[in-house]
Amino acid sequence: MKLSLEHPDLTRQFAQTEGISAAKPNEYRFKNDGQRWSVLYDSKHISLNHSDGMIYIAYLLKHPNKPFHVRDLYAISNPQSGSPQADRYSDMSGDDLASEGLFLDNASRHTDKIDDAQLIADYRHSLLELECKFEDAQRNGRCCEAEALQMRLNALRRLMSREFGLDGMPRRTGDPNKQAYDCISKAIKRIFKSIQCEHATLAAHLKNSIHYETYTYHYSPDHSIPWDV
Repeated sequence: MKLSLEHPDLTRQFAQTEGISAAKPNEYRFKNDGQRWSVLYDSKHISLNHSDGMIYIAYLLKHPNKPFHVRDLYAISNPQSGSPQADRYSDMSGDDLASEGLFLDNASRHTDKIDDAQLIADYRHSLLELECKFEDAQRNGRCCEAEALQMRLNALRRLMSREFGLDGMPRRTGDPNKQAYDCISKAIKRIFKSIQCEHATLAAHLKNSIHYETYTYHYSPDHSIPWDV
């Protein structure tokens, strides 16, 4: 006996199949909306500040079960650097450098008008002073001062990166893989802590699904999740 498409058994079977295969749009979301990230999991929505940690996690969610070396993962949020060392020698405008007592005088890697080693030493000294002032302002709740110092820090790093470039920068001793891992692990742990406060279920899922093995990270959940990233 032939069954018509209107037969209740076929209708029920079709509906069940559809329920399994059709992923509900936006049921799982981890998207950057500019300065904030919109995150949806287990029918609960939270909003988080933009950070490198969010970039790393989003990239892992977008590529489930695929391992990424820490240096490749680091480069995703730092495309100009390519390595964690480069961030330590980033740039700033000439006026900003002058205000810190550093004068490039048109110096670059192609000129000998200035002693590069001495400039780097002066730069690192100024950077350390700014970092100490920034941490003190943050610790004592001087938000406006901290924000201004953060801008000066970023500008100083950018300028030095431009003037000396990655190839001309002094290297810090140590394994670059370890340095990349340190940056990434700290960034991801900060995100786990932030999510834990607002969405414990999601925090548990990410902690159980994002794995680290010998300088590689991978997101391997127990079951497939159609993340909108």
